[in-house]
Parts: sequence; C-alpha cells; structure tokens
Amino acid sequence: TSKGMWGGRVKVLEAGSQLAKQSKYESEFSDWYSNWNVLIGSMINFFLTLEADIFIGTQVSSWSHSVMTYRFFRENKMNYFYEPKGLEWVTSPTVDQPPRFTC
Repeated sequence: TSKGMWGGRVKVLEAGSQLAKQSKYESEFSDWYSNWNVLIGSMINFFLTLEADIFIGTQVSSWSHSVMTYRFFRENKMNYFYEPKGLEWVTSPTVDQPPRFTC
C-alpha cells in the first residue's frame, strides 16, 4: 500500500506504527512508544481514521467495525468494505445503524 491502491490512484495512510517508533517524546514512558509501536500505532491510526474523508475496511475486522461505528455516530458515513467484487458502501444515508460485527 506504500504507493496507494488501484495503481496509485487512491492514497493510503498507514502511519501509526512508524510514528510511534520515531517518537521523540521525552518522559518516563519514552521506551514504551518504540517497544509497543504496533499497539500504539493502531491507536494513532484509529484516531486518524475518525477524521478521514473516507474509510475502507474489511468485513472480518473488529477494528474496522469499531472505526465504522464511531464514524457513523459522528455523522461520517463514507465507510466502505473492501470486498472481492469491489467496494461496498455500508453506511449510506439510508442506513440507520452501523454494520454489526460477525465473524
């Protein structure tokens, strides 16, 4: 995804883990950011996705469902599932509840 999706036509931002690894934050927890960069990174990515114009997740990811639920109740309904057949808009204006997670 470093070049984006669909031949680079759509930019993808996956910044959390790298931001945590490169953190220069000085405190008693400084090593925590680099040692736990995947966990911290997922939290950073979560908050970045809340503000994104569009979110594309997967139907089998509880993380994607959490993001979509928060975005839905914040009135950001540009949320899609990436499916083998293409993108599925799952929170269109006619939907009154976010999709439920089932696995």
